[in-house]
Amino acid sequence: MRRLIGKRSSSLTDPAVASKSQVPLSLKKKVAFTLVLVSVVGLVSLALAELYVRRTSKLGYVTPEILRDRSLQYTPAVLARLVFPRKELHAYGGETPDGSVFYDINKWGYRGHVFEPEKPNGKIRVIFYGGSHVFDIWMSEGEDWPHKVESILNQNGLPQVEVINGGVPGFCSFECFSSLWSEGHVFSPDYVVFCCAWNDIKKRLQSSEPLLRQIHPEAEDRDPRLNYQGSVDRFLSEHLQLYVRLRQTYYDWKFDADLEGHEIQRDQKFDFDLSEEAFKQYRLNVELFVDCAKNIGAVPVLMDEARLAVRATGSEPTDPLPPGRSGETLITGYERIEQILREVAAEKNAVLLNSSSELNGRSEFFADRVHLTKKGSNELAGLVAQGMTRLIQSKGVSSR
Repeated sequence: MRRLIGKRSSSLTDPAVASKSQVPLSLKKKVAFTLVLVSVVGLVSLALAELYVRRTSKLGYVTPEILRDRSLQYTPAVLARLVFPRKELHAYGGETPDGSVFYDINKWGYRGHVFEPEKPNGKIRVIFYGGSHVFDIWMSEGEDWPHKVESILNQNGLPQVEVINGGVPGFCSFECFSSLWSEGHVFSPDYVVFCCAWNDIKKRLQSSEPLLRQIHPEAEDRDPRLNYQGSVDRFLSEHLQLYVRLRQTYYDWKFDADLEGHEIQRDQKFDFDLSEEAFKQYRLNVELFVDCAKNIGAVPVLMDEARLAVRATGSEPTDPLPPGRSGETLITGYERIEQILREVAAEKNAVLLNSSSELNGRSEFFADRVHLTKKGSNELAGLVAQGMTRLIQSKGVSSR
């Protein structure tokens, strides 16, 4: 027994035997083992990330197709490039520091509560026309500044006032006129407010071509965030919520896709020459808006558009301005438009409402160059409500 134990012990310490039992792995096997290990860890991590996204998502299960159905929807039109279709929609607008933004489009294709096309007796109806500034894209339903104006007026002794938000993201001055001329008059407004500058500056004031040759109905389904980019993209989007989030983050980084579905590059430049012919067209659009309002028995109100960009002085910040020529073009465009509004108001006896000027250049009121923060929206609503209160009371509170 003693010899057996000794022999077994010696075999365990024999270098030849040990070398046979501890053969080192080849480089190929090490690489394969590492790849397998990394793959397993990666798959587990992806699975955990997918589970986390599904459990914490505020929107639930989404795909580009579902997001499109929940987003603002447009339809091409003859008298405007895009309009909201006549159907009820609860649309998701995005995330802000104040939370998720949702919009309600009513069955007549306007933002906000439903209204009767035939104005009820005793109502004083106000329609605001403009682009995304009037639509107030970063405010959730009921918080857009035109409807805040309605609430303020109702609470301050004018309960019969009803506001229709006729703002459509992307609208230019000619579309404000064409909307009033082709549909707005049906609602028998007592006051119609024109507030449109930004979209004309960035889209129209650089071209000397006649308006007829510039405008075309916009194609639908152009926003890559809301539309599949091939069969592989569809498959991944329908099966992996993590992929959908990464996809959205990528497109948000690559493009500033506006609410009409256009893909526009970040840091838009205004390094173009302003066209005198384009300013003449803008003036004509405003004049036609005023004339149309009077022809339907409404009071025309011309309102300047609040803007972050201001011409620098000793006390004003220069940060809001784009650099160089681009900033000068933007400022000049705004100044010329505001001059046109003043001149048309004086020549045609329209009301000029310049409440917006008190917000200009103050960064706390703006989320970007033209769209308002919650603070800015509240401030503008209060100022516009003051102006509309004076106007309505001066003309009597009875509706036509």
